[in-house]
Amino acid sequence: MAQQEALPWTTLAELSYLRRLQKYQKRKSDYIEQRLHWLETSCEARNRIAQGAKELRNELTESIQSGDRNKFSLLFDTFHTFKQACDEWDTQSPLPEGLCNHPPDYQNGSFMDGLSPDTRVTLLNFLSRVSFDSTFLLNRLLELPDTVFATLSRPYSQSLLGETSFGNQLRRMSDRTEYESIKRFLDFSRSDVLGLLLKLVSTNDHIHDGPFSHAWGVICAGLLSHQKPGSDKFVVTVMNAHLGQLDRTAHHYLENWLLETLRDGNFILSQADRRSFRNKSQPSSAYSNDDPKAVDDFFSTAIEKMLSILKDNELTRIIPSHILNLGKSIVARLEASSQQQQAAPYFLCTRWLFASYLSSLITSPEVSKIG
Repeated sequence: MAQQEALPWTTLAELSYLRRLQKYQKRKSDYIEQRLHWLETSCEARNRIAQGAKELRNELTESIQSGDRNKFSLLFDTFHTFKQACDEWDTQSPLPEGLCNHPPDYQNGSFMDGLSPDTRVTLLNFLSRVSFDSTFLLNRLLELPDTVFATLSRPYSQSLLGETSFGNQLRRMSDRTEYESIKRFLDFSRSDVLGLLLKLVSTNDHIHDGPFSHAWGVICAGLLSHQKPGSDKFVVTVMNAHLGQLDRTAHHYLENWLLETLRDGNFILSQADRRSFRNKSQPSSAYSNDDPKAVDDFFSTAIEKMLSILKDNELTRIIPSHILNLGKSIVARLEASSQQQQAAPYFLCTRWLFASYLSSLITSPEVSKIG
């Protein structure tokens, strides 16, 4: 037999070095895991801050348009509080000093690690079905009571903490209004169920891809075909939630249309100013510019220009392409030649396009973000 080679001797100094290296790698591993957890939390918090900032701009715009000074003052103070929270988050250290030298005393993991195996499996199976089985989610929505389903279209309509059914409701109305005005901005925890569903339903990480229009097309079409009370508001809310940023090309065309409309309609404001100072006994015919036909022609021209922009949507991009795909998916998944399918295009144009989307763009163009 060949004589076995003797194993090389390992000195105590080398063993000590390997032991120290092992501890160092363990501390580095813990540090990386902690930093990854902080980055995940930071990304989620920044996403919620961005959503809150968008809602805050809308509320500030509405308070300016309505002339509500008290609401504007409250929201303006909230804006500074919100800005301070963002600044503090930007300057926050991701990890305490010396973490690399001292491993953490707690184990990493999510809240699900504290659940029993059976509960964890049940919860994951339920979330998986909600995320990837559109028919399952549709059936659950259809089974909801009408009052509960209606709250999905009002994401921040939950009862206030500590609110009771007893007591003087009129006396608490002002406090209720103020609390609801700032709750959505300062509470970083998503409390609306629809916001959670929008994140859970699979969109293949890109709303322009097929799974987005397929999943929500099935859900929205099913709700409309079953004539679930409140389905119209739910569909409008879902479409608005997926709008995203306004394309630069769309912003350019919209801005030009607004400027031309304001310029051409300046004579209407002049008439209104003259009427405010006009003596009631003075007949309106004394002013030659008070021509009802000119006013009608102005509005007709403005509407025709807007319809022309919408007709060339591939060029103007006023309506996002993924929203168009969603609308087509909803119509295609309704029963062929049914009353709902015939009425769906009219519903999407009147209830969403004109009454919701374009109305918001025209009356509050300053709150539309540019992509």
